[in-house]
Amino acid sequence: MRIGLLIPVVLLVGLGLAACATRARKQWVHLERSAAEMTLDRSTCELQAETGARNMLGAIEENKKAKLFRQCMQDRGYRLEALETQP
Repeated sequence: MRIGLLIPVVLLVGLGLAACATRARKQWVHLERSAAEMTLDRSTCELQAETGARNMLGAIEENKKAKLFRQCMQDRGYRLEALETQP
């Protein structure tokens, strides 16, 4: 690889890593559900979202799947909260 191509590649990789590092991690929270109930609810919502996001050809529309999953979790009383990070 020529040095002229190496610099832009290194810059792009660095920017990509910086973007990942600054993105807040989140988790679904429900104050009245156990871990087992949360696992069951999450699995149920994932299945419903995947089923609802299939188009006429059977392919899954990822944006629609994410929206349906988020709505299912919210309908069950969960909210998405940012994880606290350690310095």
